[in-house]
Amino acid sequence: MKKKKKENKTITSHLVTLNISKQEFLKRINLESIILKKNISLHGFRKGKVPLNIIYEMHKNEIMQKSLTYLMEKNFLDYLNKKKCKILEYPKYIFQGYSLNKTITYSVKFYEYLSPSIQSIKNTTIIKPIINITNSDKSFYLKKIYKNYLSWKNTSYSLIQKSDKITIDYELKFNNLYIEKYKTKNFSFTIENKLLFSEIRNKLLGHKIGDICNIYKTFSSNYCEKELKGKKVKIVILIKNVEKPCLSISKKREFLKKIKNNLFNTIKKKIKIESNVLKKIYIKKQVINNILKRNSISFPKKIIKEEMDLIYKYYNVKYKKNFRCLLSVYSEKKVKTEAIKNLILKLTFKKIINDNPIVIDKNIIQKFFQNYLKEKNIYSRYLNTYYKNTEIRKKVDNHIIEKQIYLSLLKIMKIIYKKYSFQQFLKKI
Repeated sequence: MKKKKKENKTITSHLVTLNISKQEFLKRINLESIILKKNISLHGFRKGKVPLNIIYEMHKNEIMQKSLTYLMEKNFLDYLNKKKCKILEYPKYIFQGYSLNKTITYSVKFYEYLSPSIQSIKNTTIIKPIINITNSDKSFYLKKIYKNYLSWKNTSYSLIQKSDKITIDYELKFNNLYIEKYKTKNFSFTIENKLLFSEIRNKLLGHKIGDICNIYKTFSSNYCEKELKGKKVKIVILIKNVEKPCLSISKKREFLKKIKNNLFNTIKKKIKIESNVLKKIYIKKQVINNILKRNSISFPKKIIKEEMDLIYKYYNVKYKKNFRCLLSVYSEKKVKTEAIKNLILKLTFKKIINDNPIVIDKNIIQKFFQNYLKEKNIYSRYLNTYYKNTEIRKKVDNHIIEKQIYLSLLKIMKIIYKKYSFQQFLKKI
């Protein structure tokens, strides 16, 4: 007995065929030529006075491309509005060719989605933490500050521990041949660094200077280094140096001096600031988890892959910018989970925005900057930058919209207040 494939009731794929009439196309070509005419100057003609037929011959390909793109998108949007379709991500236009004497026919492939249920998260529980700062929390935070005063001391024979900093040389081997490009010397890092492969962290523990460790790693097919994509590589590591954290006499004096200068009072303020930031993150995580639990959507593989590619692109930029080392990595499983999460949230946010349009006016923008920037000089400077810089304006607007969305979701959820010490709360998140 054959198993029936489960239908995805949330997302459906469509292929629609649309037409652009000859008259419509010629009219748009003429309009694009007029738009182009305004900025073109040619020897023998004043700026904006070049005849349209000359402009058309000079910029034929550009005019045609712009006209087609405009009309294809316009007709498709008209179709969506007429059918009241909600599309997921960008549509794919399938186009064979065109002629000025015929009606142009093209197809559009797109995914239509049904809106996630906002009601499904109604009355779901959100824990809003209340942080009571104890003396134990202050001592804990003091140790955190203490770490900033630590320096590193070389050790010759001791075994590597989690708190140590080590220096290594490493090479990559594929098919029993070393890849010269990735030969790295004197690379230093702390074992606790989470950007490292977990295999490397675990493998190096308990070793000492002079030891050679071999680790096998299969790189993702989306890995940012082309030569390593999808390959199983042997990483040969030579441990050159091991350093232990210690506190020098001068640093110790500096630290003790700070403690005497009423540091405990300032610690409480610092904990409050940090806990306020963490509380927002914690609440946001809970809202997201509630959405994900109650809106299980089976996305087409293609859409997941497209979203994964965007995440990989972001990671690759981050990888090259902040941690240019082959030892940093992101797992494919993690990226896929993140992609599905992003897609569900996109649909949910679209639904909320469609139901309750969010207007960003001057007052909201001013409040946003006032909350983040207390000094008037800085506030006015950033506000001016907001209006001048498109990228900054887009980021700020997105941040405001996202905040409004989460606030609207919190209104329909059941909030429970729970008390924690700072240390308990850190374990919770």
